[in-house]
Order: sequence, then C-alpha cells, then structure tokens
Amino acid sequence: LEHAIEFADNIQAKYLKLLNYFGEDEQMASDDFFRTLNSFIDVFRKAQDKVEKDEKARAKAEKKRKKEEEKKRKEEDKKRQAEEKKRKEEAAERGDGADLVATLAFEDRPKVSDERKSRADIAAKSDSALEKDAPA
Repeated sequence: LEHAIEFADNIQAKYLKLLNYFGEDEQMASDDFFRTLNSFIDVFRKAQDKVEKDEKARAKAEKKRKKEEEKKRKEEDKKRQAEEKKRKEEAAERGDGADLVATLAFEDRPKVSDERKSRADIAAKSDSALEKDAPA
C-alpha cells in the first residue's frame, strides 16, 4: 500500500511540473489538460500538413514554370535557326557574297537565350571595339 501511495504522489508531482511547464493552473484537471494538449496536437498537425502541401504546390509550380521557360527558349532557338537558314539560302540565291556577310552578322549577334549578358555589357564591348578600330 505504501508503494502505491508513493507512486501516486510521484505521479502527482510530475503532473504539477507538467502543468507548470505549459503555464497552466495547478488546479487544472488532468482530463482538461490532456484534452487541450490533444486539440493543440491536432491543430499543429493540420497546419504542418498544409505547409507541406503548399511547399509541394510551390515546387510543382516552379518546376512547371522552368519547363515552360525551357520550351520557350527551345522554340526561340529553333526560330532563330530557321531565320539563319533562310538568310543563308537567300544570300546564296543572290550569289553576291552577301551570304558570308549575313552569316557573320548573324553569328556576331548575341543569342536571345544568353541571359547573362546585359545590354550594358554588349554596348560596352561594342564601344571598346570601335575605339580599337578608330585611327589614333
């Protein structure tokens, strides 16, 4: 019997520490406390699931956006290649050496897909090339 009383006192002391830890009133009944704790856990899990779902949706949307950008870039490259081919064919038909000029002009042009170069960089390179060619 003493062992059971000691055990109950130990449990009561631990329960009071638990209430203190969560900032609850020491007079709160255990069923109320555990009901509140259980409700909190349920709400927390729902919020966690929503966050995970939102993150997955965001990742899926980002993947779709990148895929569409890649598709658009490929279409632009294909269009650019078709234009280049057309220019070469037209220049070859003229047979006046314009095919070489058209090819060189087209190849010197910055590619649309080269997003790392800004217009300012391209302009600066053009200016420095002009300065080198200018008479001293």
